Amino acid sequence: EDDLVFKFNDLSVKLGEDITAFVSAAAPDSESSSKSCLGSGDDYMYEYEHFSLTGYSENGSNICVAVDFTDDEVSTPKNIRKGSSKEDVIKAYGTPSEESDRELTYIIGKASLVFRMSGDTVKGVSYNFDLM
Repeated sequence: EDDLVFKFNDLSVKLGEDITAFVSAAAPDSESSSKSCLGSGDDYMYEYEHFSLTGYSENGSNICVAVDFTDDEVSTPKNIRKGSSKEDVIKAYGTPSEESDRELTYIIGKASLVFRMSGDTVKGVSYNFDLM
């Protein structure tokens, strides 16, 4: 469960929960929105220097549906970041729920933690939440 929490400085956001307070406390470098294909709400993309957040807004809530790392300055709660090894990921998180040549995926309820791989090196980290 703690694996679904993204921490940045003294702030944290959890997949599937409202991100309004996070975005208010840490102003993004840029922000965009569009009509969502998931329902009658809107999708919001918040770009920061080291990561991006995606929110789905409907009925007054802005729910965190994705966090994507854009460089190696941020890490998961278990200190995995871009540049970590496959061995480091498996040592920290155990056997993945799904594995391919390009991804290690850990599914936790309606959420997933995805490590995109190039060989044995992490090239990207994404948290994803399934609203459906």
